[in-house]
This record gives sequence, C-alpha cells and structure tokens, in this order.
Amino acid sequence: MRIHLTTPVALAALILLSSCAAVTTMFAPQTSENFALLEGTRANHPGLIDGDLRISGASEPPNEESTRNARMTSPPTEAVVLLPVEKTITKIVVHSDQILSLDLLFETPTSGWVLHDRYDGLKGPRIVLKPRRLVSASGVKLRIRKGTGDRKVRQENIERTGYTTWISGATNAPVEIKEIEILGPVTSKASDPVAEIEAAETTEDATTTPEDLLLDGLIN
Repeated sequence: MRIHLTTPVALAALILLSSCAAVTTMFAPQTSENFALLEGTRANHPGLIDGDLRISGASEPPNEESTRNARMTSPPTEAVVLLPVEKTITKIVVHSDQILSLDLLFETPTSGWVLHDRYDGLKGPRIVLKPRRLVSASGVKLRIRKGTGDRKVRQENIERTGYTTWISGATNAPVEIKEIEILGPVTSKASDPVAEIEAAETTEDATTTPEDLLLDGLIN
C-alpha cells in the first residue's frame, strides 16, 4: 500500500524538477561583459571607464592637427576608448545627458579608424548605441557632432566686424560623460586541467542527488 502512495508523488516530483530545470535554462538571462573595464583599457579621460557613475570624464578636441584646420567651425570633440585586445562588440552604452548627435567609429589593427554609423536626436542620461552588424574592434571613438553646450560656446567665440566674421575660439563644447560601457559576449576563460579533474572527482563522490532520493521513495 505504501508503494502505491509513494510512486505517484515521486514521479510527479521528478517531472516537476525536470520542468523547472528546462524553464530556468530557457529564460536564463544572456550575460554580457563590459570590455571597458578590462585591465589594460585606455581612454582619453580616466573617468570614462572607471566603472563609477559618480566620477565623470569629458570629450576632448582631436589630437590630429589636420582636423583642426576649419575656417568657421572647430572640429567635434571626441571620447576615445582603446581596448587591450580586439573584441566582438554588440552594444555601447553612453551615460551622458549632454550629447545630441555623434558619429560612432571603430578601430581595428588592420583598418585603423572607420566610421560605422551616425546618430542624431539623442537624449540621455543613458544612450544605447547598437551596431548595425557584428563588429570586432580594438577601439571605440565617439565623435560628438552636437552637444548641449555648443550654442553658448559658439556665441562666445565667433566675432563679427562689419562684413568680416572669424573664430576666436572653439565652436564645439566638450560634453560631460559619466561612463562608456562597451558590451559583448562574455569572454570564455581558458580551461584549467587540474580544476577539471578535481571537479570530476567531486562529481563522482557526490552520489546522492535529489533524483536518487526520489527513486529511493519509489523503492521503499
């Protein structure tokens, strides 16, 4: 009589455990890694990649002298992050409420900096940039074409005398950026043979499992 009562309960429990495991696997969140926090990553301002939203960085004028030779406007400021190795990038999150338009560029060891896409009508404080295709790159550059402080700076630094107009300073203001996240698939770690052997031995020793306990109920 005991067998007839225990068997349905044990079977139901086994089915429930299997169903829960399947559901957990199906709805498990896809994890990603922030490559900007990798050791060896560099940026034109340390506050861009320190992992702390309380500490801000800022975009800066480009270093290339040739990009500075503009007649009526100064070149856009830039925020640059260089990774220690080339990575597959699926998403970039920029924490800033001062960016309105930008160009997204990627760098590879073979091609240098290449324009990937242009974004307009942006609004912070959290801006998500998704590449149009699978990207593998070792560097990310945000070229800020328009920021919230540009108009004020332009009014201060563009001067006019009669029919003559000239620039006495920058026309693009640096933008404050609290953090730049460069996201992609979690990097698989190299396997440790010793750890794998120890794990296998531990698994072999652990002979008592929830399924074993339930099967015991079937027998008893």
